[in-house]
Amino acid sequence: NCHSFRKAEDVDSVELHKVHTSGEKVECFACHGKVSHSPTEDAPLAVMMDCKSCHSDTHNVQLGVYTAQEHPQQKESSRVLSPMFLTHVECTGCHIEQRPVGTGTVESIGKVAKAVPEACDKCHEPGTGQRYIPFWQGEIKKLHNQVSGRLNELQNVAQTETDQNKAGELKSRIAQAKALLDSVEADGSWGVHNLKYTEAILLKAKEIIGEVQ
Repeated sequence: NCHSFRKAEDVDSVELHKVHTSGEKVECFACHGKVSHSPTEDAPLAVMMDCKSCHSDTHNVQLGVYTAQEHPQQKESSRVLSPMFLTHVECTGCHIEQRPVGTGTVESIGKVAKAVPEACDKCHEPGTGQRYIPFWQGEIKKLHNQVSGRLNELQNVAQTETDQNKAGELKSRIAQAKALLDSVEADGSWGVHNLKYTEAILLKAKEIIGEVQ
């Protein structure tokens, strides 16, 4: 937070503390965190770390889809809210299965909470998740593929458009539609986080693309 350059190699601890406490007046806790002065109490570095200082806002897309705020609507009343969100179901309500971090990622010997269809059975009749989730995801993926195909057609038209004004208008529509499609992909639940809202996002992208000449 303070240094944009390397610290001096030959500064000992006494000089280091003198510079920071007397010269720059940096608070002790800014570097040391919680210090426990007790022969029976130990505060390891781990309890001083704030993971959120680096790992923050990593699920913004998922949160935006779940709360219907990923893409602002023209009217607040037109927001398509998930029934799960309205009944105050938090992420941990569905993400209940602890699994090792997947291959191809940084190995941290940690685990991640995965959502599983069985989580639905805690509130609904047994088998609800197994019955509905594949259907929801199948319908959303089908619509996503359909809209993606039309977007590819529009991109081909834009590449051959000689009129600069029309070409600019096509590029703008392509960028808007692609942002909507990308958000559905980035969410990764394919409708499970908010089925009707995800469908609305894709239909909006389809509307933006319009008829491809």
